[in-house]
Amino acid sequence: MFSPWIFAGLIAAVIAGIFFMAWLVKTRTKIPARVRLQKLEPEPEDTVPVQAYYESELAALEFEKVGEFTVTGLDAGNVHRVYLNKNESSLAVVSSVSTAGRRRPHLEFYTRFDDRSTLSTEGAATPNFLATPPARQVHRLPANLSAENLWQFHKRKVEAGKTAGRAPMALAKNTVYEIIEQDQQELVDFQVQNGLFRRAQDEATLVPAWKFAFYFLFKVLDPMPSGISAPKFAAAVLAGAAVLFGFFMLARWRDAPDFFAAMNLTEPQLRYAISAAGAALAGALIGYLLQTRGVLWAGIIALAQYFLVKSAFPNAYAAILICAYAGLVGNRISEYQISRMASRFLGPVIVLAGLIIFGWVLLEK
Repeated sequence: MFSPWIFAGLIAAVIAGIFFMAWLVKTRTKIPARVRLQKLEPEPEDTVPVQAYYESELAALEFEKVGEFTVTGLDAGNVHRVYLNKNESSLAVVSSVSTAGRRRPHLEFYTRFDDRSTLSTEGAATPNFLATPPARQVHRLPANLSAENLWQFHKRKVEAGKTAGRAPMALAKNTVYEIIEQDQQELVDFQVQNGLFRRAQDEATLVPAWKFAFYFLFKVLDPMPSGISAPKFAAAVLAGAAVLFGFFMLARWRDAPDFFAAMNLTEPQLRYAISAAGAALAGALIGYLLQTRGVLWAGIIALAQYFLVKSAFPNAYAAILICAYAGLVGNRISEYQISRMASRFLGPVIVLAGLIIFGWVLLEK
């Protein structure tokens, strides 16, 4: 028998572990209070393979290299290469980030408007750990997208800004570093204003408050899709839940076998077919609308409604798996509209079809 004391001990250990990790973040993190960029001349040899990853793609998109820089006061690995597209008044910044134990390039397109608002589009290779000011519009797309995919998405958002009456601020090579410093200083100041950081005793650095320490941990395991507003998130989840509810209710409808008699299926087969169709449709809808985290949220919605079909046909848990994986398919459909990469779209569709067939086979077990 599982002792309640063991359960309480596990809960206490988890809570203690969370506070310990938050304490590590709080005590080992610091950022400069004043953002200063240092130009790198000549360019460091060991950074070129990472920072030059998008060189040819950006050149084809009419981005001209400006140079490389680091942010004074941060670790030595923070090397960034910046490019300028004068015609579009936009910057491209390629940074070196560490993921899975190796350095990878991180690309961001940036436009500043005349009303001081900004627009950023980036490949989300790592979580964004800093709070975002209201005037800063950030879109974090899948990290595997090409520079052209990201740039075309960014340009559409720039055009939307122009339609709303906001004009991109003109940029020149001799003002690029000044603009980046100003932008990053505004971001740092916002962290202080929100109580996430405070000035250290030396006044030159900022150290995190407990609020940031827990905010950081939340971002590591952040279940929320990036770049999706709260109203759009709620609408996507509710729409998927409504579709799934409708199909699940139809699957457990007492007169369903008589109504669908022309399909010539056994009762378990019919109820499974209806449930699987609803799970696939609802999951794909949620994944498409959320763009990311489709597996998580489609799975949660299906699990929450499992009680509706758990006795409708054998092995009804298959509906949860189908709905969750359909969430990934929805993500890939959304991604395909940007990248046109059919390979990343077709694979999940084939796996989803396999799950549906597997669930059908289980009906006979």
